[in-house]
Amino acid sequence: KNLGQNIFPKELVIKVKKNGKLAKNVKVSLYGTRAGGRYNKRDVYPEPYRVYTTDRKGEVRLNNLYKLYHPDSNDPNIPPKTPKDLFPYSYWFSFIVEASDGNNKDFSWIPDIELQKYYLLTENDEYTVTLNL
Repeated sequence: KNLGQNIFPKELVIKVKKNGKLAKNVKVSLYGTRAGGRYNKRDVYPEPYRVYTTDRKGEVRLNNLYKLYHPDSNDPNIPPKTPKDLFPYSYWFSFIVEASDGNNKDFSWIPDIELQKYYLLTENDEYTVTLNL
C-alpha cells in the first residue's frame, strides 16, 4: 500500500560549500524536468519550482519527497494545464538543483529514480547532495 510514497527517503539534504566550508544564506533553486507531451518536448521548465536559502548550517532540508515530485494541481510554480497542457503526467521526473551566491553557481541533477534506488538499496532515510561554490 502506498508504494510510490514509501520508496523515497524521508529527507533530501542539500549542502552548499564555499571555499570548503558550509555556506549559509545561499540561494538554492529547484528546476523540474517534464516529460514530453503534445505541446512540449522533454525539458527543464525554465522557472524554478521551489527556491530556498541555506540555513546557518549551510543546508536545505526537504521532506515529503513524494509530494515534491508529485505536486498537487494547485501548487504554486507548476506549468499550466490549460489552455495547453504544459505539464504532462503532473509529475517532475527530476530536478536540476542550482546553488548561487550571486557570483558563483553549482548544479546537481536529482532524478526521482536515483532517490528511490538509493533508499531501496540502503534503507537510509536521508539522501545528501553537496554543491560547491
